[in-house]
Amino acid sequence: MAHVFGKNHQVQLPHRVQYSLQNIMDRQLQPQVKVIFSLLFSLPLLAATTLSACAGEKSGTAPAFPLRSLAEACDATDRVVFAWSTTVPFEMGVAGSAVEYELGSPFVYVDGHCRYWVNDCTGALWGGGPIRSAALEGSARQDLDTWMAGAGEALRKCNGSTEVHDQTPALIFNGDVARVCYLSGSAAQIAVDFQAIVERLCSEGEDLTGAVRLTATPALAPPGTPEAIWPLQEPITDFVLADDQMFSPGVSHKVTDPSDCSKLRALRTEYVQQVEDAGVPSQECIGIQGGYCVFMRDSVPFENAQGLFPFKLEARP
Repeated sequence: MAHVFGKNHQVQLPHRVQYSLQNIMDRQLQPQVKVIFSLLFSLPLLAATTLSACAGEKSGTAPAFPLRSLAEACDATDRVVFAWSTTVPFEMGVAGSAVEYELGSPFVYVDGHCRYWVNDCTGALWGGGPIRSAALEGSARQDLDTWMAGAGEALRKCNGSTEVHDQTPALIFNGDVARVCYLSGSAAQIAVDFQAIVERLCSEGEDLTGAVRLTATPALAPPGTPEAIWPLQEPITDFVLADDQMFSPGVSHKVTDPSDCSKLRALRTEYVQQVEDAGVPSQECIGIQGGYCVFMRDSVPFENAQGLFPFKLEARP
């Protein structure tokens, strides 16, 4: 079991599927379960519908999930034509951290120009590390195409058993609709295989520039981690979430001034370096002098005004 901080108390979570755990172990992070979120849970009704659909379903009964080849999917439009992410309800995370996970983590999004965006590349700040992007081409594109060719059939193994809470739910979007499944047994192999693709895309992508999404909470920095000086002229209190927003997605502040964005990314880079030098585990937040925690992520072009990407769930019998 591993501990994460919930709304009012420390709760215990079971270990997740080896996809997420292997990421953590490979990067020599602390032996905690990596809590991953997706905007799927940004709407309570949508979350309830998704989990109910999986819970009422037996392994092996789901239809194949249609995934088009990239040659067909990349239609020269700006729309997202493929996405993969992993999800956990926001209430199980640290207050204020939803901005780091509201698009999923790890995630891969591909648009109609066959450009991709990928996160969770460095292990730093968990979901709040740099997002990388590049054109999807060459052998990386071939690898993803091969995975997609086999994954649609493998997703028949969507498992909604009573043990779903011991697994990490995966969200797969085909450009039209999304399926959310708790993968287990042989079907879990598609998640393990996808890890190699994520790491390949990370190695070939470039860190995003541009706007940054930000939230802050009145909280002390995690023990043993550094506290930084707030770098912006605008006071940090302007970014502090209201009490009823602490576990909500879609409530971040979007910072667009190029100078401010550069300062925030420099703050993130310096924090990561200090944590590595001190030999302490990376946390979700950056501690700020005065008793604040800051959470941030890079803004992406396909998010809406709230910083989310709404998926339409497939109709299931």
